[in-house]
Amino acid sequence: MEKNKSVLRFLYNNCVSQKGLALIATLIFVLVLTTLGIVILTMTRNDIKLASLQEESTKAFFLADAGIERALNWLENQQPPPSAEDLPPDKLDGSHPFTELGTGEYRVEIEIHKIGEIEAGYNITSTGYIPNSENKKTVKKLKALVSLMNFAQYAYFSDIETFPNNSAIPLSSSYAGDAIWFTGNDTFGGRVHSNSQLHIVDVPDFYGKVTSTTETIDFYNKNYRPDGSDFPTDGRGFMGEYQLGVDRIDLPLYRNISDLDDKDSLQRITGGSWKKNDFPSSSGIYIPSITIGTVKNATGGIYIKGNVNSINLDVDSNSNSRISITPQSGSATEIISVTEPFNIPSGSTLNGKKVAGQQLIPANTTLTKEPGKNVYTSYEGLPNGVLYVDGAINGLKGSNHKGKMTVVSTQSITISDSIYYNGRDKKKALFDDDIEGIDDSLGLIAVKDVKIASSAPNNIEIDAIIMALNTSFFYEGWNSNLKGNLGLLGGLIQKQRGPVGQHSAGKKTKGYSKEYYFDIRMASPASGYLPPYFPTTGKYEKIWWKEDLSIDN
Repeated sequence: MEKNKSVLRFLYNNCVSQKGLALIATLIFVLVLTTLGIVILTMTRNDIKLASLQEESTKAFFLADAGIERALNWLENQQPPPSAEDLPPDKLDGSHPFTELGTGEYRVEIEIHKIGEIEAGYNITSTGYIPNSENKKTVKKLKALVSLMNFAQYAYFSDIETFPNNSAIPLSSSYAGDAIWFTGNDTFGGRVHSNSQLHIVDVPDFYGKVTSTTETIDFYNKNYRPDGSDFPTDGRGFMGEYQLGVDRIDLPLYRNISDLDDKDSLQRITGGSWKKNDFPSSSGIYIPSITIGTVKNATGGIYIKGNVNSINLDVDSNSNSRISITPQSGSATEIISVTEPFNIPSGSTLNGKKVAGQQLIPANTTLTKEPGKNVYTSYEGLPNGVLYVDGAINGLKGSNHKGKMTVVSTQSITISDSIYYNGRDKKKALFDDDIEGIDDSLGLIAVKDVKIASSAPNNIEIDAIIMALNTSFFYEGWNSNLKGNLGLLGGLIQKQRGPVGQHSAGKKTKGYSKEYYFDIRMASPASGYLPPYFPTTGKYEKIWWKEDLSIDN
């Protein structure tokens, strides 16, 4: 009996012990589930918060980007480009927020970007803000350097890609309206743009971006698809980007060049301190200036009223820029921009007075001089870089053009001989010279044509950015004289493409062979090399763009 009781007691105690273990296991399981639930809830909450922060950060980023685009839009609507005094404009000064889509705001600041003393674009800072539930802000700040695109940045630009009907071009009426082709002999080192359809035979070399307003390209014998998608891009052809169907880019209107009512025309810019009624009506060569005390201060460029027989760009014996001008009526004049000080000899006449002993001419002085005579007039300061001729230039040449200058004619410009930059090593072939080592630049703008005279030498080089607004750049003897090579260091912008020679089956029969070399210094609008006041396209491009991580809330 006792034995049976012991067995029952053992079984009872063991059963009670098993129930305790089950209870403990249940409690542990519940604790684990609770902890896991808390962890999952915490992770979920953190993920939701992180996703919300990422969303706010993305919204702030795009708001800041919208501010950059708004600033670009504002700049493009300003004519002319705003000066430092015009910046910042109302509601773009960083103190006036813009609410966008009900999500936040952005603030924009615009400042002039300078390289030394040269204004080379605008710095834009845009900050996007997104408020959050903790009464704080998510902030993104973007910075960009933008610059107004200049026609000098094009290796080739045209409005119309057909032969012009221009009475100044021999036989133009016989060829008017015919397509002019890019051939396998053509090389373009920079941007190419046309406001009409491109005509291509064989495979030219396009190293820069090619754009056209039309949706198709006219390929000779239909060798490639009209959209250019199978045109070569490796080693030849479109080696840079190409884009069809882009917006039209208008050439400058006449008022941008010559308009006394427009203070920002090249005519008024050349006039400097002159008011509208101060511009001369009589033929002559003028240095716009104001007199302070007894000192004349140059305030503009070089202004010439009337046609000019010849302009020669070179340097004097002191390595100063010298421009020799022979007007069609009146006396010839030399204009010297003194950057290297020198002494004029005893007995010279300076500002109407005889000089006793040598007279030092300091730097930052403009001198006018009668050729062959030591008769000088001095102006404090240098011309602003524009030589404006209210008339035709019938002969332009330059063995050593020094400095940066834009030559403007309200008629046509005739190039009679080579034009070399002073920094150009003439002993080297055009393609072998170190272009980036040259400090000089030259823009040629004609309201009508820029042409090479029939009497020009067998081989000719032109170091300049050429712009012919109505109608073309051409050689007068394109269909009659057999010449050598035409070298161009710069770019070519023209209303309608003009002829410089004739070719048949790849062989030259008349005129010049072309060696066009884009001046790569002009590719960057912030380079500081562009010819002064050279016309712009009205469009801005981003030179660089970055996120500023040093956020100031």
